Amino acid sequence: MSDWTYGGAIDRWPVELDKPIIYPDSSTLMAHDIFDPMPEFLTDIEVLFTDGPWNMGNLRSFYTKNNSELPVLPCILGFDEFYNRLFECIAVIEPKLCFLEIGKEFLGEYMVNLKRLFRHVTVYNSSYYHKRKNRCYVVQGSQKRLNLHFDDMDEEEIIAAVGKCTEGAMGDLCMGRGLVACAAAKNERRFYGTELNPRRLAVCVERLAKIGVMPAREADGLRGSKLI
Repeated sequence: MSDWTYGGAIDRWPVELDKPIIYPDSSTLMAHDIFDPMPEFLTDIEVLFTDGPWNMGNLRSFYTKNNSELPVLPCILGFDEFYNRLFECIAVIEPKLCFLEIGKEFLGEYMVNLKRLFRHVTVYNSSYYHKRKNRCYVVQGSQKRLNLHFDDMDEEEIIAAVGKCTEGAMGDLCMGRGLVACAAAKNERRFYGTELNPRRLAVCVERLAKIGVMPAREADGLRGSKLI
């Protein structure tokens, strides 16, 4: 099995599973499996942007890169079990604004589920890795009609724009290497997020450190570890 080290960031920033990384402004990150009970701090998210797995093969690769097995629920039968859990978490968080990145295969399912939670749903054509041939979609859910113009922008550009033109704490349930956290920090906003793979989350912590955003030295006693 391949050893996905992501440049060895975890050696410099030793992220541990289910141990919150808390910042002076209460921003919090945690290596955590979305299928496990949700950390309470995620309910502080006001603007959610999540680029999670897009299909079953993608989901399996997330666990492979984490050198772990898919959780037993008692078993994962299909990708719908992932996105049902994702929307279950979103319903608990109740963000004011929600953005979900997805491929074409499950775009319809994401739209239907967002319409159950938000009055207005908008789909933006997008791409990733700044290559137009890498087509994807960003589905937006909001309670108020918004006049945002994100069509045909790369995912990274959309996240940066969301950081600039919206308000409130930002968050991501699949934080990865930290585009959402960095967009929030650059705009002096709080951020909250979880990520399955501690090695990937260590990259996020390192990226934040490079722009001057450091974890609090003393996190004991601060809220962040309670699960709901």
